[in-house]
Amino acid sequence: MSEAFYKKELVAEVGSVRHYRIELDGHVVTGMEIPVPGDSRTLVYVAAKGGYLLCGIMDVSIADMIGNTAARVSAPDVDAMLTGVCASVSRRAREMGAYDGMPCREFICLIDR
Repeated sequence: MSEAFYKKELVAEVGSVRHYRIELDGHVVTGMEIPVPGDSRTLVYVAAKGGYLLCGIMDVSIADMIGNTAARVSAPDVDAMLTGVCASVSRRAREMGAYDGMPCREFICLIDR
């Protein structure tokens, strides 16, 4: 079994909302897990200096409309998001070199500047 390439620390927990500090390949990013009221799904979000990863509940078309750098990942929690791949990326992310199918680890390194 391989060792995790990131370190995740729970910073705060309010009710069932979790806020994490994540160290990944020399980058420090923020992760959030927010349960959707009345639903079994969770909103998952990882933010870096220059953009963010969104869970599959959200869509990059909104990021495109407001000019953000983002990628959508089908992931039920922060751990799955960090080890997953980008299902789709925003136009701005594509301009930076991101692509559909890019590992999220690489995407974070690309946008965290």
